[in-house]
Amino acid sequence: MSLCCSSGSFLSVSTLELQPHLGWLVERVCIELCAKADDNDKQLTDRLLPVVRQRIDAATQALSDCLQLKDLTDHWYVSLCVVG
Repeated sequence: MSLCCSSGSFLSVSTLELQPHLGWLVERVCIELCAKADDNDKQLTDRLLPVVRQRIDAATQALSDCLQLKDLTDHWYVSLCVVG
C-alpha cells in the first residue's frame, strides 16, 4: 500500500507484513499523518513566504541602487571626458 500526501510525500507500507485486519488501521493512521504533515507544511509556508518576499524586495532595492549609482558614474565619466 502506498499513500501520497498532497505535499508530495509518500508513505509506503508493505501489505505482506501486516495482518489483514490491521490494514485499515494503518491506512487511517497514514491518512491522518498526511493531513498533519500538510497542515504543518502550510503553516511553515505561511510563515516563510513573507520573509522571502521581504528579502526579495530588499535585493531588488539594492540592485536598483546599484544601477542608479552606475548610471550616475557613467554620466559623470562621460561629462568628465567631454569637458576634459
